[in-house]
Amino acid sequence: MIEHSQTARDLYALSLSNHDQVIANSDGTFFVSSESSPGDWHIVDEGGCSCTGWRLRNVCRHIVRVAYELKGLDASKEESNTTAA
Repeated sequence: MIEHSQTARDLYALSLSNHDQVIANSDGTFFVSSESSPGDWHIVDEGGCSCTGWRLRNVCRHIVRVAYELKGLDASKEESNTTAA
């Protein structure tokens, strides 16, 4: 996945401030809303993102947002497992 550096935290904060929406798909991919093209969605999967930023720099806020979303989902699963035990 992605290394959580200061840049990643900055990109995540930016995605939150721009109210990026994330939709998880059953095939393991994600749709993340586009700020530059309202109404458009970027596809994020294990190979990267469909946005221009990813193609040019190999990093984008869409990837970071999905990484943090997954981290949050995993943490909530762990929490529910420990409370159920």
